[in-house]
Amino acid sequence: MLGDSFEEKSMLIGMKPFLKADDVVWDNGANSGLLSYNLPHSFDLGELHLSEPNPRMRKLASQAVSRFSNTFMHPFGINNRDTNFRLTIPDSHTTMATL
Repeated sequence: MLGDSFEEKSMLIGMKPFLKADDVVWDNGANSGLLSYNLPHSFDLGELHLSEPNPRMRKLASQAVSRFSNTFMHPFGINNRDTNFRLTIPDSHTTMATL
């Protein structure tokens, strides 16, 4: 399961008992949007919100879910307090970033 070449498949299996039709789901730190792309194929969601502060990854995630009308992209990270963090993105070609 976790560690498989497609970890998102394990996540979808784990979500199945908890998601109901018309639920609103947030993919916080959506990265390239692979999980979010697969969610509408597996569940009848009300809305799907993606948050991704890295502009390069946000562009990929937006493209991944652009065909779904009930998806919304947010250009920020989610935290449990109202504050600002600096996003550090390495110069190399990577999908990683740190707050």
